[in-house]
Amino acid sequence: PSVGGVTLGSAAIISLLPASSSFRHTLRAKFGSRAQTTIVSLTSATSISWTPLLAEAYEAPNATTVAGTLYCDTYSGGTLIGTKSISISAAIPASVVPTLTYNMSEGVSGIASKFGAYVQGKSKLAVALTPSGAYGSTISSVTTTVNGTTYTTTSFTTAELQSTGTQTMKVVVKDSRNRTTTVTISYSVFAYSAPVITNVSVFRCNSNGAASHTGTYISVTFTGQVTSLSGLNDVSFTVGHKLKSAGS
Repeated sequence: PSVGGVTLGSAAIISLLPASSSFRHTLRAKFGSRAQTTIVSLTSATSISWTPLLAEAYEAPNATTVAGTLYCDTYSGGTLIGTKSISISAAIPASVVPTLTYNMSEGVSGIASKFGAYVQGKSKLAVALTPSGAYGSTISSVTTTVNGTTYTTTSFTTAELQSTGTQTMKVVVKDSRNRTTTVTISYSVFAYSAPVITNVSVFRCNSNGAASHTGTYISVTFTGQVTSLSGLNDVSFTVGHKLKSAGS
């Protein structure tokens, strides 16, 4: 038998040149220690289409090709009169790459339940990654870039998120065949600034708020600003006072 380029999962053409048109042929293939497969039995055809299984890649977890042997058993009538074999090398297709599942959630208690979103300078990402090899390959590295930092573990919590709007987390998974999968995950961050108080005025006054050096009341006025966070941010303020001579 002869065969051109072989790629797992794709059709290849096996050609035969029988010594007699009355002969029949059985074709078999075997890759390493995996069970052999019968391609066709007792055929008189001289051109046979063969699609080797992707599962044959399990025999080569650290390579992008897998070595095998193609056998041709020739029969005259019902009698086996000879077997010929050739070595083959089947390519593992470029589509055989590692995969990734992930979980990304709020890493700071209370923020998700209150705002339903990530908040600038407050939220952290809690990330759990589950990479998997393909057809026998193993994972050699996982690299994640997010919030300006690179991580090489599969479980981590970031520092507080600093950039606002739509942001991305990029994960690159490499396996033992030196093949990579890149996954980009988008998330959104609400802009947030700490509260600001300006224009504070404090003076002694009487009960109706009129300034008085001998008044027994205090008037406090101020202007402030808080981040709304879509109207979900609560606002409160507290004014404290004490006698000049008191400790508290």
